[in-house]
Amino acid sequence: MKATYQAGTLVYSRKGLLILSFWLLFWDFAFNFFEAIFGRFLPIYLKDLQASNTVIGLMPEALAIDPSNGDILISLRQHCNNRQALLLDPKGWLTRFTGTNGNIKITWIGRVDPVSGMLKNSTYIYVQMPASKNPKWPDLNSVGTSAIGADSKGWVYAVGGTTISLPTTSNAFLPSVTQYGGHPFFAVIEPDLSAPRYSTYLSPGQGGVSGMVVCGYRVAFLVGTHKTDAPALPTQGTDRLPALSATPPDGEAEAAFLAIVPVPAEVDSWSFKN
Repeated sequence: MKATYQAGTLVYSRKGLLILSFWLLFWDFAFNFFEAIFGRFLPIYLKDLQASNTVIGLMPEALAIDPSNGDILISLRQHCNNRQALLLDPKGWLTRFTGTNGNIKITWIGRVDPVSGMLKNSTYIYVQMPASKNPKWPDLNSVGTSAIGADSKGWVYAVGGTTISLPTTSNAFLPSVTQYGGHPFFAVIEPDLSAPRYSTYLSPGQGGVSGMVVCGYRVAFLVGTHKTDAPALPTQGTDRLPALSATPPDGEAEAAFLAIVPVPAEVDSWSFKN
């Protein structure tokens, strides 16, 4: 008598069970394979739709509404293309498009009128790394935003990750870093995107900001992570919040942080820190 296996009203022989298991595993592999590989073929699909190389190199990053006037704030990233692809506002904070090799990631922020759809202001956010810092990739540029927002006065807030040589303000919480890699940063820019009010690194080690809530005027709540093998995050105001452990439980490689950032009312100057 052949061995059978029953599950509810379904009855399988040993051979039938092996065949069923094979097809379940095969289609699970096929589904995950095509799901993972689709993004790699996306540029080819866009090219087939007559998209230019410049357009293919643009990646949407973040979107927000300015509560002071209803304007739309847009953050885009231009990747692996050395030609300026986005409208450049001559009055913007950072206006010199940078990059002399094909390995750039440069962030662009724009303010758009919601009625007319016209671009009102824009600026790039980039680092200015000299070739001596990285001879293999001179003028390397790597900046990306994970969230943008605005307060009740229209100041524009941006958080994300970057490498060394980010332009920071004279009153920065952490004006410079020495390690390469993804360092979380926080910047507040004038409503017309013409100058920074505040620009700072958030950690001397690698990390990222995954969320931001702008509260009223000149205050932002940030949440993110930092690598525990890097120097610990600077802390302030821990008399009102429980201190964060430098080593997370169960040997995790990252620790979470919550930051409440009061933005100074004035700024004297800003500069690239090389």
